Amino acid sequence: MIPDRSEEQPFNIFKQFPELKIGLFTKKDRSSALECANHLGFDKVAALWQEHGKVIHITDKPLDDETKGDGIITSTQNLALTIRFADCQAFVIYEPKKKILGVLHAGWRGMAAKAITSIYSKMKEEFDVDPKEAFVGAAPSLCKNCAEFSDPKKELPEHMHPFIDGKCVDLQAAADSELILLGVPENQAERHPVCTKCGDGFWSWRRDKKEDARNYLVAGIK
Repeated sequence: MIPDRSEEQPFNIFKQFPELKIGLFTKKDRSSALECANHLGFDKVAALWQEHGKVIHITDKPLDDETKGDGIITSTQNLALTIRFADCQAFVIYEPKKKILGVLHAGWRGMAAKAITSIYSKMKEEFDVDPKEAFVGAAPSLCKNCAEFSDPKKELPEHMHPFIDGKCVDLQAAADSELILLGVPENQAERHPVCTKCGDGFWSWRRDKKEDARNYLVAGIK
């Protein structure tokens, strides 16, 4: 079953790269990562058992969701990379000259572990990707007002404290700041405007309280 909502090529910055196919999907009924990938024209998919950490995998073949980690990088065409998200941030990163693609899941725990830095470091180490040459899109996630914590100064590491406002944390601004520090040009980054909790069209764990409240970010090179 095809998901009830799909956004194909949801980021304007990626529309200049026709070989790159990206979709945002909500999970409804029994739709799966593979079905979402099929909808974009891919019959092979790499997925993960996401752990809210910073483990990044390099792959040239499909992965099942028993592979533990939070990021995937590939240079292989016709292989879709998928990330599940509800309120956490999810990113697609693409270096068009070398055709290197990555996806990343980064909730607040991933942000605390600097998962964004980890995937860029891995792309540099394995493929010599300069952050200045890469483009990044951020999927819907919690806005500042919806990212509320019990005691954020105790729950979050010091490098995230500048983004605390009362009991709320601007996780999106924290991610954007990390991207800037890595050297990603601001005009090569784009954030989807919808908040998963207070916006419409996407599942939210905090709002829906359902174990299967998951959305998919899918990306692949044709």
